[in-house]
Amino acid sequence: MAFHPISSAGSIFFDPETLRIFADAAVSDLSQETLETSDPAGHREICRTGDATAYLPATGRPRLSRLTLHISNSCNLACSYCYASGGDYGLGRKLMKSDNAIELLSDAFNAFDIDSLMFFGGEPSLNVDAILDCCIFVKELHARGLIREMPRFGVISNLAGSGEKFDLFLAVCRAFDFSITVSIDGPPDIHDANRPRLKGGGSFEQVRKNYFRARKIGIPVDIQCTYTSNHVERGISILDLMKFFKSEFETAHSHIAPASCSPISDEQPAQKAIIESYCEAIKYMVATLNTPDHLTIDIGQRLIQAFVHKENIAHYCPAGNSELTIGPDGQLSPCFMFVGHESFDMGKIEKGDRWLSSHGEAILESIRKNGKDQHPVCRTCWARNVCTGCIGSDYLATKTLSAKPQCAFTKATAAETIVRLVEVVQGLPVGIYGDEQRDVFAEAGSADEFAMSAELCAPAT
Repeated sequence: MAFHPISSAGSIFFDPETLRIFADAAVSDLSQETLETSDPAGHREICRTGDATAYLPATGRPRLSRLTLHISNSCNLACSYCYASGGDYGLGRKLMKSDNAIELLSDAFNAFDIDSLMFFGGEPSLNVDAILDCCIFVKELHARGLIREMPRFGVISNLAGSGEKFDLFLAVCRAFDFSITVSIDGPPDIHDANRPRLKGGGSFEQVRKNYFRARKIGIPVDIQCTYTSNHVERGISILDLMKFFKSEFETAHSHIAPASCSPISDEQPAQKAIIESYCEAIKYMVATLNTPDHLTIDIGQRLIQAFVHKENIAHYCPAGNSELTIGPDGQLSPCFMFVGHESFDMGKIEKGDRWLSSHGEAILESIRKNGKDQHPVCRTCWARNVCTGCIGSDYLATKTLSAKPQCAFTKATAAETIVRLVEVVQGLPVGIYGDEQRDVFAEAGSADEFAMSAELCAPAT
């Protein structure tokens, strides 16, 4: 059981194995509304744990939570931070032909049970004919009983298109019950600076127009934002972006991720700026729980749900564990961020009981060896059971799977969530214990080191 004093009147007890959080018995009146049950040790329990999922096997018929089909090596934007070399991944600008896409999907459905099929690029809306043909093919497989369940369809798009082809793209998304994830980087000035059109000019107004067009015809649209040094330099915080998306796009939830390393630019914000901005956002999320002002981002939502429902997050990243990508050349890779990287080329799907080549299995094994339960640093870290990240982004930054460049960020945001939830349950104003835990917990590595961390700020008088 890890221990951390928060004031002279009480303490936080946190168990990294079970994700249980306790407030000291000396704190008299914990809220009866949420998160706590009696504990025989005399503390009030706030959270508990869940079960981990298995790794992706190389034989049999595994289930994929998501298969990504990379159908476009072309893009209509010229994003300043693009990790994919302008959308072609260094492989040349081209679109996958429908016959090829259907053949690849046939092999995939012969090998896997697939929960979700994601179309990706480049910009996938530029290849709407292939998307339509793939959807018809999958629906026919299901109608004939050749697959047991229809996968959910999704697409990641910049929604910057126009004209008849783009109209068809929206119609296909509506007809086949797609969900769309759209990339929007915030207010027009910064979005247009980050995501200009390939031929010049901003894309914000067209994206906003298409966003509301899609919603009007009943297509669910989620927002994904890339947080860059541009945002930091202009004084735009994560919370500012959350409020912007609520006021301008009528959404209370968004996915905001720091920029990855890019072969064409370096727009990654400094880590200290990232930590401060994300922690402020998490503080706001907790402070506004069960209020009309509540807004969420993915990282904060995952942490709060893990602690409240006591569910371990099994994998640092789903790539190669429950998700795979089929690239434009038909080759498997753990994730779309590895398309064009020969060292992560897993080969094509093989027929028979064994769907994966020995070379592909070696790639998956290298991912597992650097996972949370085997990595020598991760397996003793106090935050390992709530740790998430992107191995593609990590690899682009460090050129290795073993480096963990997001450790301080992960521990700081986890600590922020723990302390803020305790404040809520104790009926205290959110933020009263100060912000020192962001640095103190981030520096603590193993569970033992966490237990010996320095004292947090006492409540303000």
